[in-house]
Amino acid sequence: MQSEHTYILESSQWTASGCYFDEQGQRVPVDGESICTRTKGLWTLESSMSLFTTPPTTFYNTYIIESSDHSLNYKSTNPVLGEMKGQFVFVADAILSSWISRDGKCSGVETLLKIDDSTYRNWGSIFRSGSKLSSWTVVLKKSASTKK
Repeated sequence: MQSEHTYILESSQWTASGCYFDEQGQRVPVDGESICTRTKGLWTLESSMSLFTTPPTTFYNTYIIESSDHSLNYKSTNPVLGEMKGQFVFVADAILSSWISRDGKCSGVETLLKIDDSTYRNWGSIFRSGSKLSSWTVVLKKSASTKK
């Protein structure tokens, strides 16, 4: 694991802004938030993504993270997609993630590229039955209250 990463590896709060693309490729502005909490017995990541649609739409994920030798394994719950199982893998300045839903119908990939200790670029996509369901590109900024 790369100790120089600040996202996921320490308790912190992040804001996100960027664009979401639906299955037809329509672009919608998006804002979001991620809160990582590490305690002695529990490691969680709670994230939300709010689309500027009419009416507004918000997606939520809660991750329970466990460390292994070369990656972080997680179980995630999403109200729309259900339960998922995945991994975060650290490769130099990048964090890669892949997951699959419990029923095997949905999967996803994500890349987080560290720009500096307080900034990450994030790209990802979700697939259902082999077809793209959505994708996004956002910039994550560490909240001032959690900066060292």
